[in-house]
Amino acid sequence: MAEYIFTNLPQYVKVNSRTEFSSSVVSSGAVLLFSEDGLTLTGKLPDGTFITIGGSSGTDVSSTTAEASDVLSGKVFYDSAGVLTSGGIQTVSAYAYDNICVVPSGYISSQQVIEVGSAILATEITPSASSQIISAGGYLLGDVVIEGDASLVASNIVSGASIFGVSGTYAGVEVTLGYITSGGQFQPLAFSGTSAADSGSAVTLSCYGWNLPGTDPSKTSSGVIISSGNTMYVDSGWTYTSTTIYGGGRLIVRNGGMLQYLSITDFNANMLCSSGGIVNYATIDSRGGTTIYGAANSTTINEGSVWIRGTANYTVINSSGSMTVDSSGLANSTTVNPGGLMVLSETGSAADILVSSGGTLTIVSGAVFTGLNNLPGAVIIHS
Repeated sequence: MAEYIFTNLPQYVKVNSRTEFSSSVVSSGAVLLFSEDGLTLTGKLPDGTFITIGGSSGTDVSSTTAEASDVLSGKVFYDSAGVLTSGGIQTVSAYAYDNICVVPSGYISSQQVIEVGSAILATEITPSASSQIISAGGYLLGDVVIEGDASLVASNIVSGASIFGVSGTYAGVEVTLGYITSGGQFQPLAFSGTSAADSGSAVTLSCYGWNLPGTDPSKTSSGVIISSGNTMYVDSGWTYTSTTIYGGGRLIVRNGGMLQYLSITDFNANMLCSSGGIVNYATIDSRGGTTIYGAANSTTINEGSVWIRGTANYTVINSSGSMTVDSSGLANSTTVNPGGLMVLSETGSAADILVSSGGTLTIVSGAVFTGLNNLPGAVIIHS
């Protein structure tokens, strides 16, 4: 830029804008002087450029591109028109809320550390009886999965109860609790009424059963346990299922009564099936005595003695077990395995007997038998 020396400068003229001199022609070597603010002296050069004059010299600010929005608040500068201007950029601070870090528009004078909470890793939450809290002030680094259960439906919840907002509609099953008398009769228990809602919990009752409503005259008792010193009767119209007799216990099946899936176990546990009674799928593991005057079907004798004075069908005699057919008894389709013993007395009869090697069949003179199959075991005939 050329240097200009001004001497004996006349008083200059104050104008509102240099545009008032935009069309003025300045002769070579001359300077057109004016002021826009009444304080700063501005000159227009012959080449059309402008300079701001301080003292006896000035600087061209026409190429200035900064504006107030580019300069910090509290600082000043000359804009391209040579006007002294204050900056407009405010100094701001970053801040956090709801685990979000916010940096406002403006100038940050120094490093700032913003605490946005601890990290929560991916996790699964299983609903429980108490509330579980994910603490505030943290942030997630993975999915949080709340487990669901397809069984959470109204029909699986007892009526009157609510689980996670699902109201139950299940009314339960009404049962009458009681016990079997020595005469084989059902006696309801008396405790604030004779019925209760079955919650579905598994309950084991010794020498107790329950009467299923609406099944009379057929009566059913399931899961009965007969312990030492107890005698239980199964009378006409009753059906016992999954019954167990322990040592010292006794069960009597009377005319018209039925047993399904009987287990006789321990020393001195015994059973009597009267004429007309039926025993199906009995397993005998006892050194006590079992006498059948009625019918026994699919019996397995592992240990102990059984007397057939009625009818026995599909009996299996294993080691330490024995079966005696007498008093007009009949045994059909009997299998005698090693160590087992079958005795056919003079008053008994049998058909289709299979004796394995190591098994023993004793036939007393006068007995009636047919169909002796595969007899590698001992057959003893008494005259």
